[in-house]
Amino acid sequence: GLFGDTMKIVSAYALSLAMLAVAYWKRETWTEAAFDSLLGGTFIVGMLATAAGAILYGVLSESMALIIALLYIVYGVGVSYVRRNEVLTSFVFFTSLLLPYLLDYMEVSKPVIFMYIVVMFSVMQIVTVKYTQWYAQMIGFSASIFTLTFFLWQGDAKVSWALLIVLIVMVASSIQLFTVIVPKRAVRIWLLNSYLFSCGMLMMEEQLLPAVVSVVLFGAATAYVMKRYMKQALDILYVSTVASMFAVVVNATSSD
Repeated sequence: GLFGDTMKIVSAYALSLAMLAVAYWKRETWTEAAFDSLLGGTFIVGMLATAAGAILYGVLSESMALIIALLYIVYGVGVSYVRRNEVLTSFVFFTSLLLPYLLDYMEVSKPVIFMYIVVMFSVMQIVTVKYTQWYAQMIGFSASIFTLTFFLWQGDAKVSWALLIVLIVMVASSIQLFTVIVPKRAVRIWLLNSYLFSCGMLMMEEQLLPAVVSVVLFGAATAYVMKRYMKQALDILYVSTVASMFAVVVNATSSD
């Protein structure tokens, strides 16, 4: 081709930085949407270039790729917080949760990967809860549990405790979001299905203690929203409590 592998990655990083430069150069004359699009493009192009440089072309060492990816993630979280744009937050949330696949390729230990997922999801709550971004929350939680499902299907690591921590953060954040605004019906259906899917993952792991903790989590959340008369949230958490109880029964039976 016209460019070698190294030049392709260098060009991609140059494009990423150029988008950031243009965004601030034209900030006074361009619309807010165009400005946010360039900021998001800077993040996405940089993350894709890092993944390509490490996995496809092998021109970046694993340590260098990890450092660059983390720098872009810090940038993305900061931009999401400052700009308050839910579309931008969604892109950053989703793309940041692709890093575990790169870490898995680099043969990073599974507990470290799971810790990253938990920390990344928890940090993004600063943005989604502060600005009541239900759709970004939906995308981030879905990306988190699907990434954990990927490792569950590999069968070489237990994901239940990482999943449980993500669930605890999600339940607490969603209750906080409900106090500000009740989401649309489609979001409430997604939330219930996500909780049910998570309970199904706990059943697949066949570990009793995490399933028991999930019952305590959903039961306590149900009691809280019942006390606050949050009917829309109550229906979701009540069904989730029943599902988590079923997970306990299945896991207890499996352990016998």
